[in-house]
Amino acid sequence: MKGDLNGLLEEAVALALEGVREDSQVIEARVRRLYTLLGKTWTAASSSKESSSSKLLEDKQWAAIEPGSKLQCLGERFALFDTLANYFQARFRKQLVEICVLTLGFLIAFEFYAHLLKDQTWLIFAALAMLLIAYALLRLFRSKEVQAAYLCARCVSESLRIQFFATGAGLNLDVTQQMPRRYSGAMHQVRGILAAVCNEAGSGSDQSQLDQDIIETNWIDGQKAYFLEAIERNETSAKVLEVFSTGAFLVGVLCILILAVLAMQGLDVHAKEVLLSVGPSLIVLGAIVEFFAERSGFKANAERYRNIVQMYSHTESGAAWKERVQSIASESLSEHFDWYVTSVEREIAIPKG
Repeated sequence: MKGDLNGLLEEAVALALEGVREDSQVIEARVRRLYTLLGKTWTAASSSKESSSSKLLEDKQWAAIEPGSKLQCLGERFALFDTLANYFQARFRKQLVEICVLTLGFLIAFEFYAHLLKDQTWLIFAALAMLLIAYALLRLFRSKEVQAAYLCARCVSESLRIQFFATGAGLNLDVTQQMPRRYSGAMHQVRGILAAVCNEAGSGSDQSQLDQDIIETNWIDGQKAYFLEAIERNETSAKVLEVFSTGAFLVGVLCILILAVLAMQGLDVHAKEVLLSVGPSLIVLGAIVEFFAERSGFKANAERYRNIVQMYSHTESGAAWKERVQSIASESLSEHFDWYVTSVEREIAIPKG
């Protein structure tokens, strides 16, 4: 592979800051923090998951690409950032689950101390400890930066996938030129890396190209099959979490309703204290599960994937092969940049309210 990751990221800093005028120091600091995290994490990411070009082509097809060509460089960089994206995605999901569980633990422990186990003072300390650990995960363990690294690496890898197959089809496509101007302020990190990779790949030979059937099978049909499976997977997760959240909420409301009936009848029973603790705890559980589902984006992703399948399935009557590839590549990039900006706004946080 041409150069190392840190060298590429150092070049990407300058490219990311091109045209930045306002708050340039703040933006530069943010970009450098993210790129430093990517560079430091690469060793751990590459050892935990093999960096492979198999997500682009079969091994024998990859071996046929000319060494040192533009196509080989794009493929190698895709594999690198895909591995980073997978690594950060796993960390992001793990930290999101931990933050939600700890916040839920805090609220339940506090409810039980306040209404049911007032003599168990350790509960209030346990509740406080869980809340502090949740904030530590968010701040000290840089959960927001992990999420930013995941989104950046995924956007870079998928953009390079598109660039790879467009280049293989003989198109002179530059993914950085496809980035909408409206996103110029939100995509400094992604733009810098993509520009650096395009510069790096541009120094290679242009002789390697891919046969039409290889591009059809590995990219167009491959992406359709992947996203059809992803639709089902995300819809199932969304439905399971929705049923769980709604069930917890309804049972919690039922507990409070029974509590109200007991109170109206003037009954002083131990069950009142239990219901006073369990009811609100279940409602909180439902809210946190809904928060987790929203931050994970299962429902939004399923709808997004349906649109992507349509995009890869659409063929214009009489369109030439290169025109079709150009159309799919442009639409895919636009959709992916939209996803990145929308996902950045759905940042990881402590559930509140």
